[in-house]
Amino acid sequence: ERALDHHDPFTLEAVVAGEEHRAPLQDSDVVLIANVAKLDPGFSQALTSFVRGGGGLLISVGANTDALELQRSLGPLLPVQVRARWAAKDAEGNPSKSAALQASAPQSEWLKTVGLEAGGGLLRTRIWQGINVDASKGVKWRLADGRPLWIERSFGEGRVALLTTSIDRDHADLAIRPGFVPMLRGALRTLAGD
Repeated sequence: ERALDHHDPFTLEAVVAGEEHRAPLQDSDVVLIANVAKLDPGFSQALTSFVRGGGGLLISVGANTDALELQRSLGPLLPVQVRARWAAKDAEGNPSKSAALQASAPQSEWLKTVGLEAGGGLLRTRIWQGINVDASKGVKWRLADGRPLWIERSFGEGRVALLTTSIDRDHADLAIRPGFVPMLRGALRTLAGD
């Protein structure tokens, strides 16, 4: 919420998990789903209609996200097939933030669509947890080992984007990178059809 200020055309309305049926989809341009364990089936259907009709959807994962449940709930909307969670591990095989993976440079064409220039202040992003996905197209940003980090696709008249890690600092340091706020603003504008 603090990333959006008075210069932005956005009004954020937060809806807690379990209350998603109260989300005002008819009055929205973009929906952000972050770190959700399970979605109400009726809301999933309404969300599919919302995006098909021209709405935008940004999905990010987190500690609550179950990859299989995400695939069940949002399968038709997802730009990729979701596989399983992963965590960076130290030499002993234990999950470790210090073993985080570096993000590669985002596609320059994608950076331009979100209003950033070369690197966009995102080049030192490190990720230590996320989900693995099968993606052959639509990948705009990858981890240094080739795993997709940001994937987009059209769905009906709308657009869907998936961030394969958390949008906060739980599984990545993306939120403290200088390009994060401009990237988020640009992505929301793009998903909303500008």
